[in-house]
Amino acid sequence: MSTADLRKRLVELDAAILEQKLVLDGLQRDKTTVQRELSAISTFPVSTGLPVEITTEIFAQCLPTIEELREDKVPFIPSTPLVPLVLLGVCRVWRDIALAAPVLWTTVVIPSNIVEAGAFVDRWLGRAALLPLSIIYHAFDVGPAPLRPLRDVIHQYAHRIEYLELSFSPFEISELELDSVVLPLLQRATFGIPEYCSPGSMHAAKILGHAPQLRAVVLLKEARLFHFTLPCLQLTKFEGEIDTLGIFRMAPNLIEVKCAVGVGDFEETDISHPRLKSLTVTVSSCRSPPTNLLDRFTLPALHSLHVSGTTEATDSESLADFFRRSAPPLRTLSINVDDCTYWEWSECFSCIANTLENLEVVWALPLFVDRILHLGSPASGYHPLPHLQSLAFVHSMGVTHNALVHFLHNRSLLTPGSPPRFRSFRFNCPHGTFLNDEFVSTSETSAEITADLAAFVDDGLDLCIPSGTRLMHHSRRL
Repeated sequence: MSTADLRKRLVELDAAILEQKLVLDGLQRDKTTVQRELSAISTFPVSTGLPVEITTEIFAQCLPTIEELREDKVPFIPSTPLVPLVLLGVCRVWRDIALAAPVLWTTVVIPSNIVEAGAFVDRWLGRAALLPLSIIYHAFDVGPAPLRPLRDVIHQYAHRIEYLELSFSPFEISELELDSVVLPLLQRATFGIPEYCSPGSMHAAKILGHAPQLRAVVLLKEARLFHFTLPCLQLTKFEGEIDTLGIFRMAPNLIEVKCAVGVGDFEETDISHPRLKSLTVTVSSCRSPPTNLLDRFTLPALHSLHVSGTTEATDSESLADFFRRSAPPLRTLSINVDDCTYWEWSECFSCIANTLENLEVVWALPLFVDRILHLGSPASGYHPLPHLQSLAFVHSMGVTHNALVHFLHNRSLLTPGSPPRFRSFRFNCPHGTFLNDEFVSTSETSAEITADLAAFVDDGLDLCIPSGTRLMHHSRRL
């Protein structure tokens, strides 16, 4: 071959080599993509072989709750406000499923820079199709936020909002014009007040006057009932700190109340509330709560009572008077006995013995615990609480192995016409006291003791005994 022919052939070979390199590069990219998707599917097998409906339900169950999305918990789980977006970056299969699942996009935490976030909110809520929405916005404590963009978002989606949570001063909330907009689906609302607000400059904001389905209101942080004019007559649930008893008068249809009691003007007039079924009163140890708060109440429908914190809010004598006066069908009671004797509280228990099913006792002395565990025995001399199905001791000592086994055995016996079998026992004992010499008065080994308790678990008992670094928690399993 001539020199010219050789040069021509060399050019052809270079071109062929380049073409093959391009093909090889393409194959290498395809290989990398397949390996990445295979790795994702292997790491997250939820998308492997499962129907789309099941995968969607798994995604929905992994979403954070409303409480977890609040600003005071976000620093511990910083990615939660954008949790659905995390799913989009795992693999193509997950992305397609997440984008096609409206249930994943019904709750939005609106970014603080709402002026620039309008398109983001529309895109997010657009993926929710026509499902009811939950909208959350918390103003930063550094100062007021722009209100017009947020107002526009709320008014635009008002017909679909089922839950609304805002943290603003009452004046700023008034600027959102929540009393002029119809919220036909709104069932729950939560309001907080940022630290930058001056309490002395606050005036009541009239809100939610056109929300016929509203039933539950929660007040966070420094928010108080007098900061807002709410449709109280339609409320069935209230949660927040109170400094008066006004909520019990203004909301006669309340069924459940969770209130933190602060320093305030707790009037002496009596309150009779025929519908209230559940009452939780929390008293901070650093405050001076009203003495014997329940002296003001008559609650004939009460099913559940929780009193936590100091015993100043109600002592045993006051509580017994309340039970006699109200004669409630009480099923659940949680009390702080504050190192008192069982004899001091026995009258309270006798008043509700025929209905009480669930009892939680906090800060009980060993002798108090021992009396509870021997209720119903011939030597106890106290009412046996025949319907008791669940018992818990919190921050308490005095449970011994023999007493516990004896108690659980007696409660597990069924006779014709007897109440349902005992279901649950929980003992939150101080660090290092479980299986120590006080708990174990016999020569049995820890394995034998665990086997004794496990026998009750096998029979259906939910048993939990945490103690410092040790934990025994059985629920139909070892």
